[in-house]
Amino acid sequence: LELARTLGAAMQKNLGGAMLTGQAYWEVVAEALPSGLYRSYDEVADYAQVVQKGINERMGVGLNAVKAEYNTKEAEAIVRKATSADSYDKIPGGLTQDMQHMAQNVATDTMKANAKLAQDVGMEATVTRVYDHVGVHTQNGGKYRKECKWCLERCGTDVPYPDAIANDMFRRHPGCGCEIRYTVNGRTQVQTDWKSNKWEEPDTKAMQEHGVLLEYRRRATPKDGGFLVDPDYRVDLHDEELEFADWVYNTFGGKLRCLNEKDDDGVLNPDYLWNGKLWDLKTQYTVKKDTIDKKMRHGLKQIAPNPGGLMMDFTSSPLSFEEASSMVIDILEHKAHTTTDVIVKKGNQFGVFRVKK
Repeated sequence: LELARTLGAAMQKNLGGAMLTGQAYWEVVAEALPSGLYRSYDEVADYAQVVQKGINERMGVGLNAVKAEYNTKEAEAIVRKATSADSYDKIPGGLTQDMQHMAQNVATDTMKANAKLAQDVGMEATVTRVYDHVGVHTQNGGKYRKECKWCLERCGTDVPYPDAIANDMFRRHPGCGCEIRYTVNGRTQVQTDWKSNKWEEPDTKAMQEHGVLLEYRRRATPKDGGFLVDPDYRVDLHDEELEFADWVYNTFGGKLRCLNEKDDDGVLNPDYLWNGKLWDLKTQYTVKKDTIDKKMRHGLKQIAPNPGGLMMDFTSSPLSFEEASSMVIDILEHKAHTTTDVIVKKGNQFGVFRVKK
């Protein structure tokens, strides 16, 4: 997507303002824009093919990676939009988002082509499309956090590849943030970051290396130690925090207190004081690694004065327990400045991990 943004910025710089209008503008656009779009496609497609090759190797799929085909119709539509005005500044909505959408589709088309190849040679390929609950869906009026029925109709879990094609699960609209993942012969790859086209497989080895659940179980005193809330604690506004705290207390026990949102000086508090240490709860609804990363960094800042750890509730996230745990460990390895414990919960599954510094 960065390449598309660069192309859009170059178009704005060279064609924007009052420099070119009318016939001169149309001639320049007709010559420069198609070649720029193809160059953007070629670089994104080549990179996506390299990434796909690595994915195939990690998944044990003995197939050469397929390069996505150039979408001539989409490129022609962008050129028509550009030439529908008599100057660049008068193009409705500009072109940057259209260019980003085209680049995003190259990555999606690469996945689609390789999933089809796996299916054609007899491998079992399924597709999952997860709705983006936090993005901007322009097909629904561009209203932030408004439900996008267009996307919801194309979402599904472990859908056989032929049915996924029939259900149009690979299609996107500009601004779409839905996550698409696919599984071949039981091995899943999740695209966690569209900006970098990064794909990840759950790192169960890291979960084993950092797991300290046994240590927590050995010293646990379920339902014993004391469960309190601060004076003036707004119980009516903290259902999630109270529910999770109740689970922690029933599972591990200890001295647990729910803290007011702010201290006497107006500084934001983390959610809990547990056994004399500060802990913060982060409830996740997304699969986006950058969003989860941002929330975790905020939590680490909250507990910094007296760090205990983070509590991560992925019950409402489409990520599996293994995917969530692997992602959380990776983020802590890169972002935590001190040794940090984290409780990861997904429905009835949970684990405790420690990243040492």
